[in-house]
Amino acid sequence: MKLTKSALSKLLVMGLAGGIISCGGEPTIPDVLVDTDGDGIYDHQETNGYYYLDGEFYTLERIMADSEWSDFGQIEEDGVEPPQNRRTPFKLAYDTMNNNDFVTSLGGGEVAINFDGLVGQLSAAFEKEYGDTHRFYKSGSNVAGSYKNILLRLNQNYRVLEPTAFGGDALPYYFTNPDLSSSDRDPYSDYDEVVGGFIVGNVTKVHPSVAAFPVIEATLESYSYTPRKTIEDSQGKEISSTVSHSVETSTSQTDSWEASVSVTGTVSFVPSVEVTVSAGVGGSYTSGEVVSDSNENSEGFSWESATTIDTSCAADLVFVVDVQNSGTAPAQDIDFVFQVRIGDSYLAAFEPEFTVDLNANGVPVPSSSALAYEVECLTLGQLQHLQLGGAIALETRVNAAKIPYLGDDDELIEFGSDWMTYISMAMLQDSKIQYSIFNQSGELERSVHYVDPVNRHKTATLRDMIGATLDIECDAQGRASFCFNDDGEIVQSPETYVGIVRTDDSDDRLDELLGNSTDILDVKLEPMWEYHIITTTSDVPAIRSVNINVDDADVQIVARVTDELGVKVVQFCESETQCSDMEYNAAAQLFTFTPEQGRVPTGNEFLKAVNSRDNSVTSVLDLPRTWHSQITVRGRANTNYGSWGGWAMCPPNTYAQGFSLKVEGSSFDDTAMNRIALICSDKSGAGSTRIIASGDGGWGRWGNTVNCSAGQHLYSFNLKTEAYQGLFGDDSAANAVRFKCGNGSEIVANNEGPAGGWGGYQNANNDRYRVCGVRSQIEGDQGDGADDTALNNVEFRYCDYSGVFN
Repeated sequence: MKLTKSALSKLLVMGLAGGIISCGGEPTIPDVLVDTDGDGIYDHQETNGYYYLDGEFYTLERIMADSEWSDFGQIEEDGVEPPQNRRTPFKLAYDTMNNNDFVTSLGGGEVAINFDGLVGQLSAAFEKEYGDTHRFYKSGSNVAGSYKNILLRLNQNYRVLEPTAFGGDALPYYFTNPDLSSSDRDPYSDYDEVVGGFIVGNVTKVHPSVAAFPVIEATLESYSYTPRKTIEDSQGKEISSTVSHSVETSTSQTDSWEASVSVTGTVSFVPSVEVTVSAGVGGSYTSGEVVSDSNENSEGFSWESATTIDTSCAADLVFVVDVQNSGTAPAQDIDFVFQVRIGDSYLAAFEPEFTVDLNANGVPVPSSSALAYEVECLTLGQLQHLQLGGAIALETRVNAAKIPYLGDDDELIEFGSDWMTYISMAMLQDSKIQYSIFNQSGELERSVHYVDPVNRHKTATLRDMIGATLDIECDAQGRASFCFNDDGEIVQSPETYVGIVRTDDSDDRLDELLGNSTDILDVKLEPMWEYHIITTTSDVPAIRSVNINVDDADVQIVARVTDELGVKVVQFCESETQCSDMEYNAAAQLFTFTPEQGRVPTGNEFLKAVNSRDNSVTSVLDLPRTWHSQITVRGRANTNYGSWGGWAMCPPNTYAQGFSLKVEGSSFDDTAMNRIALICSDKSGAGSTRIIASGDGGWGRWGNTVNCSAGQHLYSFNLKTEAYQGLFGDDSAANAVRFKCGNGSEIVANNEGPAGGWGGYQNANNDRYRVCGVRSQIEGDQGDGADDTALNNVEFRYCDYSGVFN
């Protein structure tokens, strides 16, 4: 029978539990009701494990096979002989538990042991059987045969029956320190954290063995700019006063930590072992993107043609940010660092001249509205980027802060340290829970565990690790981590640790936290209550933001990915089987990848992030399809005289299907090819527009026009140029150009110059592009007696031919 606190209290008041009223009439609190730390959870529950359901705390049950339970009652050990005509302690416990409904059949050859109320029942039974002076009654758990030792064996030697709610859902369960009201030393008691009813804010991360921590969230509310000088467009319209913008979309960024300071205490029902737990930390950093509305207060202004006197310092920027704490613990003296990114350029980072305090409920202390910060000197290019619909990113970092924790005597203490030290430790890719033991051969064995954050009640805990060592018998030197000696006592080895493993390139400031430890942040194991070194809120990494920067056909993908135990790799994937690793920029904490120039999106691209536990997450990429993708290819020329002219482009959605050349025939000063014309049509061959590269040496005649077959367009070109002919030679530079169509057929003009050599066919290295524009490098007239060359080199612009881009 499982007794709740209220039911058990009624029995005690009625005097049914035995040993409650002393001879003098003063009430005596039985062991079952002891709550040393006053946190509202009984000592035996904190020690043996407990869970919370429907307003009540229940002690964890253990599972045994029927045969194991039967054998338990028959145990006979040297040194555990009972008085004459008395049952052995094991037989007495066996009978007491069977007769009082502490043992329940589960079927399938197994029984469940219930501990609620068992301490009082065993205490009364042992006192009655052996008397109040016998060691089986009065001794602690380190004495074989005592009822406390039997309780210890039942809890440590048999597996936990994981509790479930009435609907079958698994319930979390806990082991906490009965001597500390807050086992993790945060401002909330174990009772408060398990029940969750007295904690304001996000309680999903609350755990009595994991210190509460702040989560600082920042969102950009609005921004405004004030021109330094009047900004004018090509139509004469001006902007000279402050222009304000609200933010259409904003994703929050978080900067969080969790920290537990040193804890020391002695646990009931076990040998008097001092337990020391050093600080364990975890955290995350993400950044968000905000997209402004477009052209507010500047309707009709042509930002493409905007000019101002000083383009390097066109305007001052003021942005308003809302900062709140959505975590589980307050933070004081928060020192922020802000950095603004516009496009792919970063403005200088800066710090406000004041700090703020944030309660866990998200309200600043003292209460404050959104905070405004000023940035000087936006360039005209950055301002144009914003006004043409570009994104502005505000990255907010916490440079330093304080969180409170409970010190000795439950005194609230402010704990201050460098915030980024904790973040850097939590971000170590090799962070994990590790324990080591000495086997009976004296060899050191290590085992590594990662936590299971989704099923927190199944998290790899110190108790789990200790359980792996309990079947090791003590050798002569007692080198096993935890074992039973001949007297039934638990022996603890000082060489048993778990911790956060350091990497070779760890932050130097970790040395201050680690002290004399060179390898790990040590945490001594203790057998009766667990402590989580580090827990995670997700078993997969988080893809926090993805930016796609486009410059003509150059595309760069920039992603910020985080994981509390480390990111192993981030990949750009074209399919499930074709992925490329992205490059990591440690300074910016960003992953970047540049696809092949001109690559046309298929719509199947995605990012894949893998963490240090080999768990992965993917995010579909929506590569932009709204710009006219173009690739520029320059000819292989032998000379470099003259300057480049402007582009001559086919009309939108048309491509070059043919060409003609303007060439000077043989003369005393031969300039050969002077100009190139392209004939443009749409993909079906309809339409015929002639475009001519700018710049003209003024010599020569146009030859005939040659075209690809219907529906074909220029795919590659081969430039013929003459090398430098020396001081007294006649230089002619470029002499001719030939083309191949999309079907591979070559087309040749009838007036090619005779000199020079062919550079070889060139194209956009992508069969989904065709020629759509041209510009040339022309040397002007050098005057009487000088050597003229006219056209020296040519560049062709290739446009998307696949129809993906508009």
